Amino acid sequence: MQQADERATDLAQRWDPAVSSFFSRYTLLPRALELLPSVRNIPTSASPESANSFLSTLASRLELDAVYVIGPSGTTAASSNENFVGENTGSVPISRTP
Repeated sequence: MQQADERATDLAQRWDPAVSSFFSRYTLLPRALELLPSVRNIPTSASPESANSFLSTLASRLELDAVYVIGPSGTTAASSNENFVGENTGSVPISRTP
């Protein structure tokens, strides 16, 4: 998967800078968000649901459809769409969008 991501990024950079920035956004954004203490602590928080409004605002500002924080067990701890909180995605293959 990582090699495919790297190859897609390489091809995008050769073809069009706009396409390249699109791929970079979705590759770098999750890594940047996980550095925020307010996001990083959600799975271990006593009430992670309190983060839902923060994630909703974040998704809106970044023009994203949704932002999810999934704990190590695969359960959605918080989401910009509160309907998904508590759902377990541990057995669902999640494709990463570059």
